[in-house]
Amino acid sequence: PFSSLPISTSFASIFFVAVYSLTFSLTKNKLASIFSGLGSVFYGNLGFINLVKDVYLNNGSYLSLLTNNAYHIDIEAGLQMVPMADYFLQNRPMMIGLPVVVTITFLLAESVKSKYGLKLLLIAGLLNASLVKFQFFGLVIGGIYFGGYLLHQLFIVKAGFKDFVSRLSLFTLP
Repeated sequence: PFSSLPISTSFASIFFVAVYSLTFSLTKNKLASIFSGLGSVFYGNLGFINLVKDVYLNNGSYLSLLTNNAYHIDIEAGLQMVPMADYFLQNRPMMIGLPVVVTITFLLAESVKSKYGLKLLLIAGLLNASLVKFQFFGLVIGGIYFGGYLLHQLFIVKAGFKDFVSRLSLFTLP
């Protein structure tokens, strides 16, 4: 059961970095980006605060606290909100899909303002194509984000037909 733990924690870390990068790209605020990344990994669940409190009060070792206590929100055994890192352990396609979708969003946002826009668009297309094997829902979401990107290029940036076709082929060709 512990053989996949390093893989799952690495994907949680990749998800944090992807959300941090996207937030920093949009806000240019490091503190907001850190909180956004932490909030996304902990899935809006503030149960980890109890873990921090227990570690601070020295109620046992870190490992024994994690193995003996469930740090999630449990409302009379009817609703459990688990952290995203725990969700990654249970749902393998989501473990790959969420970081890739956030990375695609980041690459599309950066391609609008970067001089390497077409290269970033190609990388986003390759990442989106890789989702076919793991998570079809992520593939659809990546396609929807790309549609928004194309609409932005057509109506806001006023890109020509040649640019439209080249961007469409770069993203969808892989």
